[in-house]
Amino acid sequence: MICDEPWQINVSELNDFTNAKVFCFNCNFTGITEITVGGDHFEEPGMHSTTVIDWSNEPRSKLIVVHNITVHTSIAAFNVSTLPLTAVRNETVLELVAWLLGGTDVVVSAYWNGDTVSSMSFSTVADILVIAFYHTYQTTGTFVVSGLARNLLGRIYMENQTVAVYERIHDLIFYGNNSLVTPPGDGTWVVATGSGQLPLENVECVWTMGKNYVDMMYNVALLDTATDHRVSFTYGSVGVSRQTITSTCSNPVSSQVLTMDVSFFVDTAAVSCIDLAIPDAFDCT
Repeated sequence: MICDEPWQINVSELNDFTNAKVFCFNCNFTGITEITVGGDHFEEPGMHSTTVIDWSNEPRSKLIVVHNITVHTSIAAFNVSTLPLTAVRNETVLELVAWLLGGTDVVVSAYWNGDTVSSMSFSTVADILVIAFYHTYQTTGTFVVSGLARNLLGRIYMENQTVAVYERIHDLIFYGNNSLVTPPGDGTWVVATGSGQLPLENVECVWTMGKNYVDMMYNVALLDTATDHRVSFTYGSVGVSRQTITSTCSNPVSSQVLTMDVSFFVDTAAVSCIDLAIPDAFDCT
């Protein structure tokens, strides 16, 4: 029953006894099998013993009914904080803060996707109540977070939020050609996971092949112990003896920079010193 609203109770007899007598709030009814009693409203929530019915068919046989009414108040307001869009698996502690106003016998719940639920119960909420739920995801993926505040009188739902959970990049290894003979200047370099790195998905790797070369970007769907990321590149006319190759691999929560110095040697049988941009950079004798 709702606080501050009129109330009504219907009472009926199981059998039609024409001589039945009903006593309700000192009122005497004879020869009826059903009555309705009610009142204006209850000003306070809680348990109220309001109705005493003395219903008898025989002078020596009575049925006394004491009716207890539980009066509730509605939830006035329910709001929650905004979660971050990204999180790190087994590391980020997400905090969902809820603000609750009003209500009796209220249960506030946060659903972290699937069967994982955080809940708190409150008997009476008079003023604004601040509630905090915490959760850390143990797997990567995209999760929908929902929640609500509810009691017997109704429910208020929070707007769903989405959190993308990633693995942190921290142990990548880099290997490949650390020296090249030009021409042709062909080389291959590999980014792979180290022993302490769990599988990574949807990684972006940007490669810088050295001075005067345009960066190259690759979207890497998967990096794990069985799947690496490799890039082949051909250097043209080399006017220096060394270039530094850099591969920067990142996801929305982390990144790692990998570098390698590559030395160049000239195939004197294939190219003469006059073909070099900087002739004195190599020994052509």
